[in-house]
Amino acid sequence: MKTLFRASRDTHHFWHNPFFDLVALWIRLRGLFFVIGMLLVAVAMPLSARLPVDRSLLHMLAANDPERKIWSEFEQIFGTQDFVLIAYRDTQLFAASGEGIARLSEVAQRLRAVSGVKDVWSLDQLLGPAIVSRSSLAESVRHLFENYTHNALGNVAAVIVLIDPLSDHGEAQRATAIDQLTAIASSLPEGVIVGPPVVVETGFRMVERDGSRIAWTAGILLAGVILICSGQLRWVLIAAMLITTSVTGAKATFAILGGSGNLIDSALVAVITVIAVATLMHLVVRVENARWRGHSAESALHASTRQLTLPVMLALATDAIGFGALTVSGITPVRSFAVVAVLAVGWLLIAMLCFLPATFMGAEKIAVRVRRETIRFFASSVFLRAETLRRSLTEAGPLQAVLQGVLKVSLRHRWRVVTTAIVLMAASLWGWLRAKYETDFTRSFREDSSIVRAYEWLDQELGGAGVWDIALPAPGHLTPEYLAAVENLQNRLRTEVKIESQGRSVPGLAKVLSLADLRAALNSLPLPSAFSSRWTEDWALQFVQMRMPGLYRALYTADPREPTRWWFRILLRSQERETGESRVALVRQVRQIVEEEWPRIIQSWPHKEPSPAESRHEAQASFTGDSMTSRIGPLVTGYYVIFGELVRGLVVQQGLSFIIAIVGMALLFAVAFRNLTWVFGVLFANLLPVVVLMGTLGWIGVRINMGSAMMAAVSLGLSVDASIHYLTAFQRALKAGRSITRALREAQNTVGPATVYATLALVVGFLSLTRSQFVPTADFGILVSWTMVGGLVSNLVLLPCLLSFSKRHNISALRARWFSDNHPTK
Repeated sequence: MKTLFRASRDTHHFWHNPFFDLVALWIRLRGLFFVIGMLLVAVAMPLSARLPVDRSLLHMLAANDPERKIWSEFEQIFGTQDFVLIAYRDTQLFAASGEGIARLSEVAQRLRAVSGVKDVWSLDQLLGPAIVSRSSLAESVRHLFENYTHNALGNVAAVIVLIDPLSDHGEAQRATAIDQLTAIASSLPEGVIVGPPVVVETGFRMVERDGSRIAWTAGILLAGVILICSGQLRWVLIAAMLITTSVTGAKATFAILGGSGNLIDSALVAVITVIAVATLMHLVVRVENARWRGHSAESALHASTRQLTLPVMLALATDAIGFGALTVSGITPVRSFAVVAVLAVGWLLIAMLCFLPATFMGAEKIAVRVRRETIRFFASSVFLRAETLRRSLTEAGPLQAVLQGVLKVSLRHRWRVVTTAIVLMAASLWGWLRAKYETDFTRSFREDSSIVRAYEWLDQELGGAGVWDIALPAPGHLTPEYLAAVENLQNRLRTEVKIESQGRSVPGLAKVLSLADLRAALNSLPLPSAFSSRWTEDWALQFVQMRMPGLYRALYTADPREPTRWWFRILLRSQERETGESRVALVRQVRQIVEEEWPRIIQSWPHKEPSPAESRHEAQASFTGDSMTSRIGPLVTGYYVIFGELVRGLVVQQGLSFIIAIVGMALLFAVAFRNLTWVFGVLFANLLPVVVLMGTLGWIGVRINMGSAMMAAVSLGLSVDASIHYLTAFQRALKAGRSITRALREAQNTVGPATVYATLALVVGFLSLTRSQFVPTADFGILVSWTMVGGLVSNLVLLPCLLSFSKRHNISALRARWFSDNHPTK
């Protein structure tokens, strides 16, 4: 025992030897750390510039997502479905003179001339000028393509344009093609252009414009906050170096890991800027207060760093946990953003280690000279009065008095405070469970944007701009029996698929179109009796194949991987701007009807031709999304389904990411503080503002989109930072022998002002995101800002009340040294 005691004592003296003062050593070696940091930045910069941008909508879903598997299977059969729809107003579209159809033909020719356009489908291709005649054939064709190539009133024309699939070197070409198509659409009367490539391209361009604008806005606003709170320009310089290093290093590391940029990258720089400044604010307040009391720059930095080492590391760890919890999302942009944010938090710690002491000490020497010359240049009384006014607004005096008053009132009514918090938590949880999600991807853009107005116009004029498909295995020759079975399926889709709109049930599909409709339409025409019905059907299909070969191949084609297997396609169109519930119900109804009709379609196959499946059971099993069975049975997929799955997948997994964040932080706090009462108090105080805000959205009926779904886990990680600083100050006071109440007062005095300033930095920084034209990014900024304000109130009012219920306890020497003001490693 004596030997163990002697060894423990020797180890204690070893670590308390001034030579092993790690903070002092870090400050002394600041030049070396600065050089290492510059080398890291020099290596990271070219790597970060190589970070690719993935603009594929399909790749936004996880690789194992069932909807992605079905869509991939569909694209392997019919090819990449990059298409846009251009529509315009023409009151003379079906004029007997033919002027309207001539203009349509001219527009189609202009579109075909655009480089990168693969094919164009327009109404004039089938019959030419004869489409406007009063013949039975013309009337049948017009009725057949109604709400697809033109509206019911005949005063809106629509043209479908297929763009060449996106290749490794075709990204710029596709962007140019979309620009040229947009220019043509803009030149037409009330011309609009919509489609998945347009939506994605518009989204990425908004992200690119937002990225630099939001970063500059956040930087300027936060620089103002730093100057107001510190009065020193050096902290602005330090913040800029930390932010630049963090973002550059994170992007470089992500590029090395094989990642790519995405639609929500515009928020990355602003988020990292906010985290860096909020983390820095605690150090700013302590260092500047120490300098005001007469400490030298080195001693102020040394003492402040010793006190803040543990809380800063814990705060960065909770930020990483909050972002890391989002990696469980099945949405690739969210998962990529989370990974980059976690990397940026790690790089922020590296940047502080490399640049903080050298930049601070170097700027201090310059600041002393500038201050001396400034005081000499200006009237001393004016300069000193301005400095005194600034400090009276930001220093501890008045603010500490307010914080002490808040603490006194909250502790006096602590039972009421805690009871009110519990009631709010319960009511908000119920409201959160009632929240609905937004699956309309077009609502990611502001209501006054051109893309939103275009979709609204088309939903009104053509009955719907949402496009999706049904792919059915088919025989190598389309028989009347098979087409009749498909037609029966389509009739059920037209009559039985319903959605709720304004309190009444309405048809959910604006258009259902396939080659079976052509057979039915042409079969009803009065033809000479010499023609057999079988010849008429063959003629109808050959007619479409001759006049519109691209459309024919898109509706009926052989599987490129198995030429003996053929597929039949049904085009669907529905309202794009539907609620999440309506969209999910619509897809579910369509799949159910297809599943019910598929056995009858199999029975219609020619007896001499093999069935597409070994058994009907295997065919119906295709709806599980398995890649093997999906080739046997029908596929129901399309951009309409994918758009809905993007947001739905994120919202469904929102709860899981939030729970992971809670569990991760609970484990971290349990290891760091080893007091379950404190862990519960910190978590409850920081969960409350998040749950209240999400519950409020649920109660008032605001739909959760991609931005608001990301907010919960991230906000918890950011809000809890203030609690960490508060709890470390509280525990340090207890270790010094203070009572519970006295320890709370000291924590409120020392940490309270810094918490207010850090929260101010967080709120100002995240409000800069509201300038984004991408609605999820703007909503993310607004909601996080409100959560930070709620977290400030909760940490200064509710957290002290919860901590006041804890019992005073002794802290072991091993744990106490982390909170000791005299320990040299602090």
